[in-house]
Amino acid sequence: MVGLGAGLYGWHRHLDQGVQHPPAVDLSHGECRGTLDDPRFAASLGSTRQVRVDTTFIPGGSTLPDLLSCFVDGEHRRDLSVRVSGAGDEQDRTTLERRDVPADAQSFPAGEAGDRAAVVRFTCVTRSGADGKELTWYYTATAAVQNAGGNSDPAPGRQKTAELAVAFAHRAAEKALGCTNTIDLPEGPYVFSPLPPQLMPPRAGQGS
Repeated sequence: MVGLGAGLYGWHRHLDQGVQHPPAVDLSHGECRGTLDDPRFAASLGSTRQVRVDTTFIPGGSTLPDLLSCFVDGEHRRDLSVRVSGAGDEQDRTTLERRDVPADAQSFPAGEAGDRAAVVRFTCVTRSGADGKELTWYYTATAAVQNAGGNSDPAPGRQKTAELAVAFAHRAAEKALGCTNTIDLPEGPYVFSPLPPQLMPPRAGQGS
């Protein structure tokens, strides 16, 4: 079963002429099961004044992990997409996440980041509703910021996209996935290094 949610929100507050204000975006109305209430997500959308948030949540169970995906339409300026998906072992996770690793990625502890997208990995322990058995899932959280319609806004950069992916991983683990273990993810500023060849995303024309 897929849960879909959408909302259009805007702050209707006075803006003093000539004064810079943070983006008037509110992402904390339960969209994406409460995972977008970190102010860095709103800040990533620049000067957007209202947004539409589409949420997909696919519950797993004893044989499959949960899947959570959110897409934020930033009023034709910037779009934000975040996704967390899991696998039953680390090898399967590596295979699945290659599609999400940005082409310009460099490595940081537990993840990779480029100028507009980043991924971060974590392990989530849950309990099966049927018998209470502990289950271990190997998750990848992805965050990406795109300029809608060819807009010329500058890219957020590796540090910012890494922060978004880590923040989303924390929120998803706490609010959507029901992880019972402590999610230990690094905090920035991040030190980057080149990716090992086996983690590089496939080039155009190569098989996945």
